[in-house]
Amino acid sequence: MRAEVAKVRYLPMPRWTAAALAAITLVVGVVLVILEPSNPSKYISVPGTAVSVSAWVATLIFGVWLSTLDFASGTMQRTLTAEPRRTHVLSSKLVVTLVVAAIAGLAAAAAAGGLLSRSVGGGIALGIVFILVFDGFISYIPGLEHFTYGALTQDLSNGITGTGETHNGLVVALLGSIAWCALIIAPGWIRYLRSDLK
Repeated sequence: MRAEVAKVRYLPMPRWTAAALAAITLVVGVVLVILEPSNPSKYISVPGTAVSVSAWVATLIFGVWLSTLDFASGTMQRTLTAEPRRTHVLSSKLVVTLVVAAIAGLAAAAAAGGLLSRSVGGGIALGIVFILVFDGFISYIPGLEHFTYGALTQDLSNGITGTGETHNGLVVALLGSIAWCALIIAPGWIRYLRSDLK
């Protein structure tokens, strides 16, 4: 766990990602001040959307980066020499990713994509496919539209904050979100435990 926390603390990627997110937020704020929209709701909806999408992308990048860092830099063999229990190494990566990202489902999708592909680009692509394509496809199946990953996490968020409309109770949303995370992490976890490293 200490090694994963040290990567977050000392490597530049998390700082650059946070700086980019802060810069996007600042730019959106400045643009709103300059343009002075006539509709007051734009002062809330535009920054909310911009920050949400930026945070989504930043979390996806962070999750993939942390899960593929040892593969990309060629240090996975050294990591497993120092800590031969693969489950412990993977658990540490996932815990740090989830804690730092604070968006558990998206970070899990990102980490799962990174573990399956063992590359940053492949991990980002798989995370986006899960969030946008697979989740969207499931939402078109009658009876399942309220049990997609996106619907369950939205219900979970709305249930915790007490705002917005929910289709599922807080317990169902929490358990459903956990089930989706477990489902998307399982293939990468199994590949990580069973395959050889290069």
